[in-house]
Amino acid sequence: MIAVRKITEKVFRFSWQPMYLLSMETEGFQVNEYIDDKRIVHPTLDDFGQDWKESFLTQQKTVIFQERYENKDTEIVGIVDDGELACVGWIYYGEVSVGGKFLLKKDPSVALLYDDFTLPAHRGRHLHRMLNEQRVLTAGKHGSKKCYTVVYTHNKPSLNNYLKIGMKIEKRFCVYHFGNRYHCTLEDSKLF
Repeated sequence: MIAVRKITEKVFRFSWQPMYLLSMETEGFQVNEYIDDKRIVHPTLDDFGQDWKESFLTQQKTVIFQERYENKDTEIVGIVDDGELACVGWIYYGEVSVGGKFLLKKDPSVALLYDDFTLPAHRGRHLHRMLNEQRVLTAGKHGSKKCYTVVYTHNKPSLNNYLKIGMKIEKRFCVYHFGNRYHCTLEDSKLF
């Protein structure tokens, strides 16, 4: 299947990504596992060490992060483990979109949890789940009533972490890319 997909993408410039849209209410949300407040951070670009630059924070990603830091509707949350920044994830307030291409909801009472990453050396310690819990709490304190996220169907570890904190799958959908055109199978999605 992977070989067919790669040939299709290369020869026909056609790709597809099956995904899940998940959501949960923020009211009454409680964390499953206590984490010391000192370990919860809102990192700046200076907090990302060499490990981040080698595995995740490329030059292109750094530019994207700089733009996000300047946007009042986005916020980054991180967790420190063994004295170093171990995982981070973003929150986008007031809008739910898929891949920056399709707008699903524009509403001041919603938040999108997106672009999270755990350094490989820190995986297997439930940090991603704790990060997701902290982002839901942060979004609730910000005034968001409902949190959403989008997960690729093949990303079982991420999907399981979101399900463990209480998120529910709302819909399964696909984003198709053919040449310079995109299509989303979710109803009411609008191309940016």
